[in-house]
Amino acid sequence: MAKILNIGKTGCYNWYQSRISEMAGRNDAALAAALQAVAQAVGQQPNVNAGANAEARMLETFMKKNPPTFKGRYDPDGAQTWLKEIERIFRVMQCTEDQKVRFGTHQLAEEADDWREFLRRYFPEDVRGKKEIEFLELKQGNMSVTEYAAKFVELSKFYPHYTAENAEFSRCIKFENGLRPDIKRAIGYQQLRVFQDLPVSMAPYRMSASELSELKKQLEDLLEKKFVRPSVSPWGAPVLLVKKKDGSMRLCIDYRQLNKVTIKNRYPLPRIDDLMDQLVGARVFSKIDLRSGYHQIKVKDEDMQKTAFRTRYGHYEYKVMPFGVTNAPGVFMEYMNRIFHAFLDRFVVVFIDDILIYSKTEEEHAEHLKIVLQVLKEKKLYAKLSKCEFWLKEVSFLGHVISGDGIVVDPSKVEAVSQWETPKSVTEIRSLLGLAGYYRRFIEGFSKLALPLTQLTCKGKTFVWDVHCEKSFGELKKRLTTAPVLILPKSDEPFVVYCDASKLGLGGVLMQEGKVVAYASRQLRIHEKNYPTHDLELAAVVFVLKIWRHYLYGSRFEVFSDHKSLKYFFDQKELNMRQ
Repeated sequence: MAKILNIGKTGCYNWYQSRISEMAGRNDAALAAALQAVAQAVGQQPNVNAGANAEARMLETFMKKNPPTFKGRYDPDGAQTWLKEIERIFRVMQCTEDQKVRFGTHQLAEEADDWREFLRRYFPEDVRGKKEIEFLELKQGNMSVTEYAAKFVELSKFYPHYTAENAEFSRCIKFENGLRPDIKRAIGYQQLRVFQDLPVSMAPYRMSASELSELKKQLEDLLEKKFVRPSVSPWGAPVLLVKKKDGSMRLCIDYRQLNKVTIKNRYPLPRIDDLMDQLVGARVFSKIDLRSGYHQIKVKDEDMQKTAFRTRYGHYEYKVMPFGVTNAPGVFMEYMNRIFHAFLDRFVVVFIDDILIYSKTEEEHAEHLKIVLQVLKEKKLYAKLSKCEFWLKEVSFLGHVISGDGIVVDPSKVEAVSQWETPKSVTEIRSLLGLAGYYRRFIEGFSKLALPLTQLTCKGKTFVWDVHCEKSFGELKKRLTTAPVLILPKSDEPFVVYCDASKLGLGGVLMQEGKVVAYASRQLRIHEKNYPTHDLELAAVVFVLKIWRHYLYGSRFEVFSDHKSLKYFFDQKELNMRQ
């Protein structure tokens, strides 16, 4: 016992620094006496009966957990497993450090009974180092996925970074990087969860002779690539062919009925404006468009039947994620964010299958481009060369033209607007407003300009195209085709905000260094039309501060209004409910 106490006093505890004599076979009285002697020897002098009984109960609880025993042999794997299991029990019981020493060494036997000798002989530092290196260099090689997974779990125990509770993401990346390239290509699985058991099926659409010929050719191509397989599924969607810009035909599956009963994946797609704001200071650009990106995601075996589609030439189902499925963009966006996680907001912008690499200098761009291409090569993602552009000073991306000077509307996108004929229905007006609204940050007073057209889309409103609608339509087309260059904001520079209000709406302009960053506007709500002028002007201030909060928060800025009485707002003795 003296030897035990001496070890405990020296504080040699690293994992467990000392041992106590065997207690498992003792009765409670003997155990209490032993614990009392230990407590008195280290100077604790506890209440004899209460302390001993409490310690006895803790030991009894510990033994009920069936802790493993280590007898001592040259087995680092066994030693590590024993340590992990003992530590798990200690966490559950919330043991003190002294209890860990006593209870842990209680489970050492034979040669392992001397803890320090155990560490020296059976688990030396060089062995641990070799295990860490073996884990870091682990590759699947000729192992099956099951064997590789078992080896991965076994060796990860020797590398603490990958065993922490918050290291799940790092473990996934490490595991995926070790897979063979042919297996790594199957980067994930798309599960199509639906909230009804009754299959959805529709008759195939009729096609012309030329369309049938093209359909047959594309089906043969899909079968050859093993993207689809013959099916006897009770599910079935019709197919149709849509002409591309280059005149070729795209095979599309009408999954609208399937999408109606599919449980939606709510993974967020990034805001276009937020992506553009990352490009401040960039001067060199490259753009990569992935080829058949969705086809890199496998569909779970039990869900393949739901992707079935019907044609004149047979019934088929997809083995990979098809275009047109409601959750496809979110699933692919999540994967792209995962593989480029370390480079986002540094030199890479990703929007589904479109990748933009941006740099401040050509030297930086060479390195950045090399990194991105290496990632795509490792993940077996292929680009469509005809849609890729490299080493550009000005690039068209997501409907905008981006350069070192700022951002403008893509002329090729608004060309359709300039040729747009006068709308004849509410549906055509909604299409026009949808396209124009995408570029509303470029148009000063957009909501005021579009008001006559917006009113025609109101429920119960009779469609009457009058002179006000024609004027609004013409002005919108003019503004879109002559949109100004907007600068990309710098977070370390002050902003200037101009705001104004009228009986038609609220508006504002965000500027920096004397140049426009963005325009914003909206129409008045019904109750706001009754506001006095003072409150409307204040509402305009609140509107612009809210909509540009992500720019202004943490930065210095000035707000300008043409309503002079607002300068006394902070001196008012009483505020109304709106203020």
